[in-house]
Amino acid sequence: MLQTSSSEDPVQEEVTGVVLFVGGCGPWCAQACACLRQPGELTLVTAGTAHQVRTCLGGQRPDLVVLDMSLPDDAGLEFYWQVRAESSLPVLALVSGPDGIDEVRCLDLGADDCIEMGGPVRARVLLARVRALLRRRAVSGGLRRVLGPLVVNAAARELYVSGRQLSLSGCEFDLLWLLCTHAGQVMTREDIFRSLRGIAYNGRDRSIDVLVSRLRSKIGDDARKSRLIKTIRSRGYMLVNYASR
Repeated sequence: MLQTSSSEDPVQEEVTGVVLFVGGCGPWCAQACACLRQPGELTLVTAGTAHQVRTCLGGQRPDLVVLDMSLPDDAGLEFYWQVRAESSLPVLALVSGPDGIDEVRCLDLGADDCIEMGGPVRARVLLARVRALLRRRAVSGGLRRVLGPLVVNAAARELYVSGRQLSLSGCEFDLLWLLCTHAGQVMTREDIFRSLRGIAYNGRDRSIDVLVSRLRSKIGDDARKSRLIKTIRSRGYMLVNYASR
């Protein structure tokens, strides 16, 4: 169940965007949609069939997709691949718990973020994740970093490794850009979680480690003999600052 935020919650930086919710009509889906309707900030559109998803992607031009992965008969998974085939939008996956597709599998598939809906989830958590994804999508300004074999363009959201262009998911690129802008500095899991998710790290979530592993694999950085993304034991991760060498 989703709980509304209290008056003591900190004020969040306002972002605007169109959110496409793809899912069923269960009670928690209705509550999720209710909390995503934020007049003047978020515009919510919904879809429950492949045709509706295609129509919304083409006509509504959403900025973000929130996808219910707990739909029966693997429908959530089919919707996920449809969204990926027809757009490059960030996807926030909602999973039901141990009986269905779990958070790690969703992140391995390439989802940009994931929330388990098996227990109480406050509306402010879902909203914070949506806002964080929208802020990340809005990165612009022609920013570019060259670090060793990496050439990263934040405006075009492009990555070249040793002259070869690589494709990253939205969350992979955002992690890489965060590390690039703090090259040579240790980024704790708390730092990364707050920057990418917009909420505090709970000390147990391993999704950041999964994301780092995926990013390393794509850029050809062996975790055992890392030359780019270093694991700093008991602290976090650091991108090597080639410019200071």
